[in-house]
Amino acid sequence: KLQFLYLIGREAGRCHRGHTSCGLMAAEALKSDRLYHLCFDSNEFHDEEFSAAAFLVEKRKYVSIDTLIKDLTTFRECLQDEVVQLVNTDVYDTFLSVTNKLYQREAQLAKLRQPLQNMATRVTSACTRLEGIKEQVSEKLVRINELERKKQFTTQQLKLTVNEHTIRKVLKRFHNETEVVDKAASPPASPTRGASPVAAPGPRGSQQLRRHLLSTVAQHAKQLEIDERLWVPCGEEQETLKISMTHRLSALRTHVLDALKTEYVAYLKLYIALATAEPAAVLDSLATAVTMDEVKEGLEVCFEAYCELEREKEAVMVFRETVCTPAAEETISWSAARTSRDSPEALTKLFDKPVEDCMACYKGIIDIGYSAGIDTLVVAVWQSLSDTISKRLHFLFDSGNPYLFNHRYRAAHRLIATLEECCSTPKALRDLRQDMKLWVSRWNLDVYYKMREISVKTHLERNMQPGIHLASALSQAPVDKTPDAIRNVPAEFTYAPCTAAYSALQWIAGDAVMLPPLGNKFLMLALNIVSSLKLWHEKLFEKHALPQLGTGGEVTKGEAKPGPCNLLEGTTDAEVLYLMHADLSSLKAAVRTSFCPAFKGHFAGYPEEFLDAVEVCLDGVLMAASQAAHDVSCTLTSAVALQCIAELKFVTTIPSQYRRTKKQVPTHASALARSILDKLDTFRGLLKAKGCPPEIIESWSLEVITMVTSRYRSICRDTRIKAQKQDASLDAFKKKEQGAASEQSPVAAGAAMKDLDKMIVQLYLDVEAYGKLLQTAYHVKLGSFAPYQRLFEVVKRGAWLKGDPAVPDEPVDDLL
Repeated sequence: KLQFLYLIGREAGRCHRGHTSCGLMAAEALKSDRLYHLCFDSNEFHDEEFSAAAFLVEKRKYVSIDTLIKDLTTFRECLQDEVVQLVNTDVYDTFLSVTNKLYQREAQLAKLRQPLQNMATRVTSACTRLEGIKEQVSEKLVRINELERKKQFTTQQLKLTVNEHTIRKVLKRFHNETEVVDKAASPPASPTRGASPVAAPGPRGSQQLRRHLLSTVAQHAKQLEIDERLWVPCGEEQETLKISMTHRLSALRTHVLDALKTEYVAYLKLYIALATAEPAAVLDSLATAVTMDEVKEGLEVCFEAYCELEREKEAVMVFRETVCTPAAEETISWSAARTSRDSPEALTKLFDKPVEDCMACYKGIIDIGYSAGIDTLVVAVWQSLSDTISKRLHFLFDSGNPYLFNHRYRAAHRLIATLEECCSTPKALRDLRQDMKLWVSRWNLDVYYKMREISVKTHLERNMQPGIHLASALSQAPVDKTPDAIRNVPAEFTYAPCTAAYSALQWIAGDAVMLPPLGNKFLMLALNIVSSLKLWHEKLFEKHALPQLGTGGEVTKGEAKPGPCNLLEGTTDAEVLYLMHADLSSLKAAVRTSFCPAFKGHFAGYPEEFLDAVEVCLDGVLMAASQAAHDVSCTLTSAVALQCIAELKFVTTIPSQYRRTKKQVPTHASALARSILDKLDTFRGLLKAKGCPPEIIESWSLEVITMVTSRYRSICRDTRIKAQKQDASLDAFKKKEQGAASEQSPVAAGAAMKDLDKMIVQLYLDVEAYGKLLQTAYHVKLGSFAPYQRLFEVVKRGAWLKGDPAVPDEPVDDLL
């Protein structure tokens, strides 16, 4: 076949080389003629998104299916011819080269085929033998795995059996030791509140041996659990064996836990007995001496054994069920709960017992548990107490009676504080407070505060009636009959409002009302009490329109009345205002020395940052009291100053004394100039008689002098301006009648002083006399006293008119 192909190829080559150009030309002409009559364009098939379905639908619109099939067949034949032509023109030489190379290759392949067939036969035989060997190996591996599992099962069974035997042996020795100890001990008396008798621990060597045996049992029991989890059966027989042994080990584990629980409960009861009763009485009931340290060591071994067995929760529950819950139920019995419902004293005693138990008994056990990694405080102590309280003291959280609510909250808070003291680590404290969230949320503190606020408002409305009432007229009896009602505290106050405010402040700072969680609200209430007192004074001043003067002597509030306001019948206004100020000063001192320390005492032990914040809030209360006292002092000094200013009316009469009267130039001050401050002297005498401190007297006197002096300047200035305007009008009228004349200096030689200048000289002499009065009677330094300096500037021209060498030049008169 190869030779025939070779001959055909060689002949075709000759034909091809001779007729290539002619054949190609004829083929191209035929192709063009055949493709010209097609119903489609061949370029449509070159599109990358060509779709046969779309092509058929489109062409079916113009031609029939038969015509389309015929044209497509023609196009396919043209493509086949083109492929043949392409082979003849481009790859024919390659075809000949391959043909020559394949010549006589068949014989060579035949020579190689025979040995390969023999080799394939041998390989097939070897593969068959290997498959058999593989099956044998797999069977042996299965047997080996089964043997290995049986070995592991048997090994674990042996380990379990050994551990079981060891545990039983140690337990037997432990029970034998316990029997020996029990025989050597006499029956002890009941140590606490009807608890079961305490087992005698025996000699010290016996105690150490029992603790060692107990620790050994716990270790082996833990290893027994580990081995049991690794014990995997591999057949029905082994499964049956495991089930049987599991039951036996479960019974053994229960036996171990019972033995551990018995020893644990014995040490717990012995610890409680030694902690609550007289140690000597407890030791006398035992056959052998035992110390608290030995009992603690036994508890530590029990706790460690529970930890070794990973039964920490069981240790906590045993402690709770054996000690905590019975003690709580015995202390908070149903009869004691009924008695303490309406008796704060009984409730306090009822809560004092758990507090004593926590500090005397539970704290030591809790610390031992913490050292072993077991938290007995929250689950055992706290939850047993909270459950018993919630069940038997369900009325504890009732806020209908604030008096009882306060005592209940404080009694419960002491218990909580004691439990927090038992926490040895920050984590333990966080866990305890986290568990107490529900307990804290049950105290309706908002209702309690609202009732206390209503009591304060009622007390203030009752004792701060409009008008001035003496404190001695107040009733000492409270509005309501509750033991903690607000009572008017007898103090050194003259009028009722300060007494009422002081009584309310002392009331909210007392233990019977104040609760630390409501500290911010009670601080606001204290501020409202002082603000109510300040508001009472403001309403009183508005009712009587009491004036307040500024530093310039002008009225800034109220009305300047010619006579007294008669604030209280039989007492001068100044005395009433002074007594009001004295009451406010006493209240301010009481807030600083009594209320603030009492209020801060409720937060002893709190962080410094918190105490600083409380101090700032208390300063706000002091500032409110100080502001009220300041308002009263301003009104008081203004009232005295107005009385002194009324004496300045003589100043306005000076122009009439010298206009057209032909009086001589004045040489002495007016008689009334020395009596301007007579009312101030009377006021100072009143203050001294009332025992007012000298520094306050001098301070108020200076305020009065400042306002009077400033007002004196205003009156002098207005008087001068009015007189000058009148003289200017008179001079203008004269000039109009007599004609303009040269004006002569008023102090020229031989000329008489004008009436206006005489008036100015009189004003100067009066001011000079007033200044001497300030220096001698009130020790005022005129050189540094600005109000007097401004007053002197108004009358300075009078000194020049008199020829005072201190004023050599005529001052500039710029009043107009």
